[in-house]
Amino acid sequence: MMRRGERKRRLTAAGLLWWLARRWWLVALLAALVVTGGLIRSCKRGETSVSLTHTTAIDTTPEEITALRDIGQWELLTISTEELIDTVATGWTGVRQLVRIYTGTLRIGIDLRDAAPGWATARGDTAWLRLPPVKLLDERFIDEARTRSFYERGRWDAATRQQLYERARRAMMRRCLTQENMDAARQNARQQFTSLLRGLGYTHINITFENT
Repeated sequence: MMRRGERKRRLTAAGLLWWLARRWWLVALLAALVVTGGLIRSCKRGETSVSLTHTTAIDTTPEEITALRDIGQWELLTISTEELIDTVATGWTGVRQLVRIYTGTLRIGIDLRDAAPGWATARGDTAWLRLPPVKLLDERFIDEARTRSFYERGRWDAATRQQLYERARRAMMRRCLTQENMDAARQNARQQFTSLLRGLGYTHINITFENT
């Protein structure tokens, strides 16, 4: 025999189903609200994800800039040249003469290992670079394998040949390390670093050089 309390609970459940069936429009409205709320939360999560991705990229970019220092030398301008040097000596054996042609390749650029602390900074979409001075990257730029004697009369020792080498080196430096060429190297540096930083997402870029 069914207890009174149990019968009352069953009748109550049946009554609730009947009440909901009479008010189907209310059930549909509640379901729509639940679905709409889920979509709104999903959209908000999507917007937050985009914002976080953008912020992370900006935060890591300064590290990418400062990592450029590990590259070391950055060649900006290359000049190939030749120099003819001669010497004449008179002795008891008569007149001696030596004419040699030297070929050299001067590489002008910057060495990022010389950059001062704080040489690269960034904030938002703006980056600042203070590059080390433009200079000759390699002092031994004469290709000795391509050096040849144009005219040689008499015997010459190694010391005299070394003197000719130094004269040729200084002459090449005077002719090639001009203010015009150094300015051209700086301009190339600005163009290259500007292009690089724009690729990293910066729109405002300020580049200066030490001692200039």
